[in-house]
Amino acid sequence: MRYCLNFNCQNPQNPIDAEICQNCGSELLLDNRYFALKLIGQGGFGRTFLAVDEFLPTKPRCVIKQFFPGASAFNYRERAAELFRSEARQLETLGKHPQIPKRLAYIEQKSSQYLIQEFIDGRNLAEEVSEEGSFDATKIRQLLENLLPVLDFIHAHRIIHRDIKPENIIRRQTDQQLVLVDFGAAKLVAETALTQTGTVIGSARYVAPEQAVGKAVFYSDLYSLGVTCIYLLTQVDPFDLYSFAQDCWVWQDYLHNSVDRELSNILDKMLQRGTFERYQSAAAVLADLKAEPEQVIVSKPTHSPEASVTGLKLSPINWLHIHTIDSESIQFPRTPFPSLFNCSTALSPDGKKLALTGHQHHLVELWDLKTKTLRSKFDVTLARLVISHDNQMLIINGDLDRTSSGATTLIWHLPTGRPIRQLNTKFVSASVDISPDSQILALGGNRGQIELWDVRTGEQTSVLSGHARWFKLLPTISALVYVAITDNTPSLLNRQDSQENRGVPQQSAWLLASASRDKTVRLWDLKTGELLSKLTGHTGWVYSIAVSPDGQTLVSGSADKTVKIWHRETGELVRTLSQFEKPVYSVTISPDGQTLIAGSGDPALTIWNLETGELVNTLEGHPEGVAAVAMSADGETMVSRSLTGQVKIWQPG
Repeated sequence: MRYCLNFNCQNPQNPIDAEICQNCGSELLLDNRYFALKLIGQGGFGRTFLAVDEFLPTKPRCVIKQFFPGASAFNYRERAAELFRSEARQLETLGKHPQIPKRLAYIEQKSSQYLIQEFIDGRNLAEEVSEEGSFDATKIRQLLENLLPVLDFIHAHRIIHRDIKPENIIRRQTDQQLVLVDFGAAKLVAETALTQTGTVIGSARYVAPEQAVGKAVFYSDLYSLGVTCIYLLTQVDPFDLYSFAQDCWVWQDYLHNSVDRELSNILDKMLQRGTFERYQSAAAVLADLKAEPEQVIVSKPTHSPEASVTGLKLSPINWLHIHTIDSESIQFPRTPFPSLFNCSTALSPDGKKLALTGHQHHLVELWDLKTKTLRSKFDVTLARLVISHDNQMLIINGDLDRTSSGATTLIWHLPTGRPIRQLNTKFVSASVDISPDSQILALGGNRGQIELWDVRTGEQTSVLSGHARWFKLLPTISALVYVAITDNTPSLLNRQDSQENRGVPQQSAWLLASASRDKTVRLWDLKTGELLSKLTGHTGWVYSIAVSPDGQTLVSGSADKTVKIWHRETGELVRTLSQFEKPVYSVTISPDGQTLIAGSGDPALTIWNLETGELVNTLEGHPEGVAAVAMSADGETMVSRSLTGQVKIWQPG
């Protein structure tokens, strides 16, 4: 079968030996050399044909790309024609790469333009995934390692492909190499005109946001390649892999095969809608792809800025999944400080387990610090974490269903990894804490309220109200109340002088402290719910609080770039530490009650003598500010988390 190239031919198919179209009389041989065999693709500005080169003795197959603007493209015809010529010239250089089809010829004939290219014999990835099923992590890594150098090559020649998708990646049959095709001006011109008219064609599922409005950049291709990867992993339409309710990708919910943490992070970064948050070059993606697995760093405190750092390689050994329900419900409100809010970290009192929120806000990871392995992953959005004082329970408050009304608190048995209980809490909290006997859970966050729950029965026992509400800022997480429970009278709590007292929580001995964005700190009697005192003095939101082991000293860190030290019983302000250049996000007190550790927007942890207010040490290492600090009960292990998510584990020298 020979195909007529006349735009207006009504019956373009002809017998294989025909030289003149039997319908319109046009010559079928292009430039006295190429016969079109069949139409294999068509868009708004061009057509693509499988063809044969009659000039060469072996009559090899090739591809003809014909500039073919439709009537609707009349206003862009002149510009489109020029871009077609320009692209043809560029492809003469690009075709020298072994994974890009060679440009064989460029022809202008009878007011028409034709680009002749090498034919790649093989299946495209859309056909491959349809026939063989979804890709696994190994095949995606191979794809990236194979194609990223190609993108690096074309970008170095100042060319943006603009239409990367599974159909335009062919696995060559002869050597199984991946070949990037369709550099023709048809797509380039179509997308240029497209963005001027606001129309969407062909590859909208894979187009980067900035490209959709006519501002494509080199890393727009990286976005499209990332979308291609998640489609191949899931076989789900990319439109369905993006949750407009949450304004984020949810491709992990549709995986057929597990994907390791490092690859997941790489794909997520390729898929960032914000161009500054995305990889800026193919080489940068390759560097991360070939890097060692992400490390949690162990450092020894020292006064010297040249503190030794030893990497501990952490590798996943098994995953523990909670089911997720894809929801198209109301979009979660964005927090003004997303990095801070998504850096929740919990260290077990024995220093053996570390729980932290993971990448893209919807993973909680549980690490075993003794074996240096990732033990479990929990798919929960906007999670807040705490580990019980007896090292038995991990408590996760977050959004299991990824909806604004899907708040849930999950309680897991740490030694076995089995679920214990699920509490149907009303909101995603700003913070969680648990009583020393591991029986009372406090959640702070909604409408200036603190909810108290009985862990044993799974029932809510009371609600403490008093902090101001912040509807304009955060409709769901409105007050951002941070809570801390401490044993105010250790001798009373630990009393075991009679049988009836054993195992019975001495709630009257417990103090609950809360801090809020209303710039106040409040102290409560945990048993009666009575407000004992209200501490004022901060001029900015109060992000963190800590109470000394003896219950006599309270410390608060604020957006006003200060740490305030209070006498708990009298409410007297003892001291203000104002040597910070940025907001103080986290404070903790050592188990012996002598040392205060503060993490702020500054890139260093600061260590203070709690009694004198003297700065005794500075721990460098985080490239960005410190969002969270936690310490084990024996004071031998401390964990810090940067605003960018980096984790450091510190041990005394």
